[in-house]
Amino acid sequence: MNDHCFSFIQLSDPHLSSLEQVRYRQLFSKRLLGYLSWRKRRRFEHQTAVLDCLRTAIASDPHDHIVVTGDLVHIALPHEFKEAQQWLQSLGDPTDVTVVPGNHDAYVRVPWQQGLGCWAPYMAADDPVPDMPFPL
Repeated sequence: MNDHCFSFIQLSDPHLSSLEQVRYRQLFSKRLLGYLSWRKRRRFEHQTAVLDCLRTAIASDPHDHIVVTGDLVHIALPHEFKEAQQWLQSLGDPTDVTVVPGNHDAYVRVPWQQGLGCWAPYMAADDPVPDMPFPL
């Protein structure tokens, strides 16, 4: 019998990206309301320095896996997915980190390769089932 328990670290709602350089023409539809919410409140709550400290703490804590659940981005702009992809890579390899997207990650329709596709390796199954690819 194995005495080792599987341990994981779960991070939720990190909202990793900045919207400082967003142009108003990028804020069509629902994105405008999300941007205004970020501008008024969330930009003060989701700080890069806090995420850096969190990443350092994770690196020094023994664990088997990291799970990032939901809302890696604010309003689903393509540059946000790239920023989040870089942060995920700094956390670890896709075999050590799993992502479950949240509602902000699917805020509006974004082409796969510019959006959630950036994180596909972090959302893939360890042992994929034939004819049932995930994510779809």
